[in-house]
Amino acid sequence: MNYRHAFHAGSFADVLKHVILARILVHLRDKPAPFRVIDTHAGAGLYDLAGAEASLTGEWRDGIGRFAAATPPAAAADLAAPYLAAVHGCNPDGGLRFYPGSPLIARSLLRRHDRLIACEIAPDAATALADHLGMADLESGADESPSEDERAGRPKRQFKVLPVDHFR
Repeated sequence: MNYRHAFHAGSFADVLKHVILARILVHLRDKPAPFRVIDTHAGAGLYDLAGAEASLTGEWRDGIGRFAAATPPAAAADLAAPYLAAVHGCNPDGGLRFYPGSPLIARSLLRRHDRLIACEIAPDAATALADHLGMADLESGADESPSEDERAGRPKRQFKVLPVDHFR
């Protein structure tokens, strides 16, 4: 099966999945123990809703497009707030141009001592994911100096992107 998430990013199924993911991570953050998120089908991590793929299907219009424009009851709005904060964080101009995938939503909800491992089989998507997670310099080793957090004795946030080859 050849599945490219960019065609389906922001669909109603994505919204449901991502609201649930955000709620689970918020619950895990209530506990002091660190946790690890492993995304086995990470994709590119960020999708342009005005791009060719998303425009072709337009699935996002009935998903995040409707959800972001809705005025839910207060209790539902509170439950969806962490998810919507991640979406709005990718759209600082206030519009709805970019849609975060699971890895970026997870990253927005991790604490310093939590971990994210994102696996992606498509080389182009894995490269885009590393860029979207801000890992370009990290992977090349360009900046090996300790961060402010490390100097203060706090662990450095860790993200890993694992390009996955087909199993033969």
